[in-house]
This record gives sequence, C-alpha cells and structure tokens, in this order.
Amino acid sequence: AQAFGTYAVIVSEGDHVTVFGYPNGVYEIYYTTQDDWIVSNSLYLWSSTLSEPTVRKHELLVNILEVSEVTDSTIFTDVKRLAGSELLSIDTSRDEISVERITRPDTDWEYQDESIEAVVEDYSERVISVFEDITAATSDLGIQATGGLDSRSVLAGVLRQEADPAILYAIGNSPLTNTKDNDLDAARGYAQEFDLDFRQLDWGGPLPTDRPEWTTLFQKYGYRYNTYGATQKFYNSLASSSVPELLM
Repeated sequence: AQAFGTYAVIVSEGDHVTVFGYPNGVYEIYYTTQDDWIVSNSLYLWSSTLSEPTVRKHELLVNILEVSEVTDSTIFTDVKRLAGSELLSIDTSRDEISVERITRPDTDWEYQDESIEAVVEDYSERVISVFEDITAATSDLGIQATGGLDSRSVLAGVLRQEADPAILYAIGNSPLTNTKDNDLDAARGYAQEFDLDFRQLDWGGPLPTDRPEWTTLFQKYGYRYNTYGATQKFYNSLASSSVPELLM
C-alpha cells in the first residue's frame, strides 16, 4: 500500500502496536519510553500528563526560532519526537515500548545526475498526471493563490485539464493571516489573465482571547485550529457557499 501526504499510522495486532509517520518527519509524533508510555501528536497534551514536567530551555529556544524540533529532543525532558526514519514498537502485554530504525521507501525518481531540463520535464509530467485525477473527481475547484511557485504549478496543472478553477485570496488583519498586497495582486492577475472567477475572502475580526473559546475551537477543529488566528470570519468564509467543493 502507498500513502500520500503527511500522516501518522498506528497499527494494532494482538498485544503489539506499531506507530510510524511520514518519511520526511514533518508530522509530529511524540512519545516517552518511561514506565507509562504515551503517544501523541500534541505537546499540549504532554503538559497535562507529566507529573513533574521539566522544560529544556535550549530546546524551547530552538522550537521558537525553528518552529519545529530538529532532533528527537523536545522542550520536555521525558518526551521525544519520532523521526521519519523510526517506528515505535509497543508490547502492550509487557507495557514495553522501543524505537526501531526503518529504511526510507525507495523513490521512483532519481535526479542526481540529470540535467535541469530533464528534471523539469519529469516534474511537469507528474503535475499533469496528478491533476488529471483531481479534475476527473470534481469540476468545482478553487485555488487559494499566492504569487509563489506552488500556486502557479497548481494553476498550470488545472488549466492543462481545461478546467476553470475559481481563484481565491483571503484578507486578514493580523500577522497570523500573513496577508501580502503582492500576493493579492498576483491572484487577481491570474483571474484576469485566464478569465477566471476571483473571490476575496474575509479572515479579519477579533482573535479569540479566553480559554473557554479556545477549548471550544479545539474540540471542534482539532490541532492547529489557530494557525490563521481562529477568527470567526475565518471559519465562516471557508464554510460559505463561495468556497468550491475542493480548495487547493
């Protein structure tokens, strides 16, 4: 079987549990090898389960500056992060947990000795193949566009299939919404150039400031609910009829 995207997988068979994640390790999986083992994708949960949490000051600074952990160490002394090249092997009958190395899956491409022209040609074919499948699934498409390479690749892939995606851009009122006038101009430019529908979303409004509201949002939307500030307008805009069935 093949899995595409960022993920964590937990497989249970009898008394044995295996845990692993995305090979590049960008999906957080935290664990402890203490007497009472726990596996979670949230350090917030760890703060409530550790009887005497000890914070590593250096790792806390790294987390702030790098946005993520760069080793298996985390901000808590007794908590580690699972790498993409590792798996957790858990024996529930003995209440034992161990970490094992796994090999990265073989890729179906090798660019090391290829020319830039060959790489671009292969990349183009992959983009075309992916969007053939996407446009076959639905014609109600939207692209949350910026002026970056990813947006342009997605737009090119969709247009190649003779689809007419809506172009969307959101305007916010805080650093979390990361609004840039140049990106807005680029999104409008795509719509004008290819005669596409342009839709501007409103992600402004006050940020939630009290714990009950945070708890409600977490329970409804899960981890990373506040990535874009968690204003009510943010959620309302994405749930509105102006957003297509598939938003990329």
